[in-house]
Amino acid sequence: MPFKIFVATAGTLEYPRWKFLLTVMLARSFRYYVEGILAVFYGRRVLTFARDNGLVIASVVAALVLIGLIIYIFINRKRVPEKPEEEVTDADGFMDEEGTL
Repeated sequence: MPFKIFVATAGTLEYPRWKFLLTVMLARSFRYYVEGILAVFYGRRVLTFARDNGLVIASVVAALVLIGLIIYIFINRKRVPEKPEEEVTDADGFMDEEGTL
């Protein structure tokens, strides 16, 4: 998620600066610590797996994206809204009781 949204929201809502900075510091520290630990334990295996199966993974992801796009286009073509007919009125903007001018 874009970080600027959180910064702008915190500023707009007048969230205390020290709480915001402390929260950001703790959250990012935890995130990068976990990413580092995972890289140490699984880094070589992940790289080997990606090297051996990268083309298959990319092909499956591309096929899923293409299928999703086709479904999205097909659904939205069925939902073309029809324009309602406009009522005809006289110069004053009124119609008589029978719906005529």
